[in-house]
Amino acid sequence: MNAKTLISTALTTGLLTTTACDDTQDEADLRIVMITPATNDLVTAELPPIDDIRITFHEIQLHHVDEGWIAVDPADEDAELYFGEMPLAIANAMLPEGEYDQLRLVVDEAEIYVGNEAQPLEIPSGQSSGLKIHGELCVAHDDDPEDEPAEHELVLRWDVDEGIRYSDERGYWLVPSVHIDDAPACPSDQ
Repeated sequence: MNAKTLISTALTTGLLTTTACDDTQDEADLRIVMITPATNDLVTAELPPIDDIRITFHEIQLHHVDEGWIAVDPADEDAELYFGEMPLAIANAMLPEGEYDQLRLVVDEAEIYVGNEAQPLEIPSGQSSGLKIHGELCVAHDDDPEDEPAEHELVLRWDVDEGIRYSDERGYWLVPSVHIDDAPACPSDQ
């Protein structure tokens, strides 16, 4: 090998090593909060009175527009979403800074309580690909981590009042309607 090839190889190797080791990406904290209606707001003429709905999430996924899907754990291993408890933090995560355009809530288990009796509550696609929520949000470095409430809080609203269905053959199922109520926006100068 001549000196020119050695220098070229050394520079290329050094550049690749520097690039591979420079994996420092800025991250910021994001809290995801769910707002649900009280169960007494779920009374309909077609269904008996609903005492409670409990949903446990297995995972929460956020789609970063440049980096793809990022999975985060729920705020608590046994985090159950009890309807009527407002608001409830369902996740706290450090995420790469940048823009996100979708999130998914992957359901672990769901039950509906009617007449104080627990029954399974089916949520189509909830346990497989997750409940899909489209919308834009931005995660950026927090200049003042002492801010309360946190600057980076994603607020979701779950409107279930018209989404609960029942049939003798299928039992109870929920046609979910979750939307973004409030989301952090990217600074306009980016």
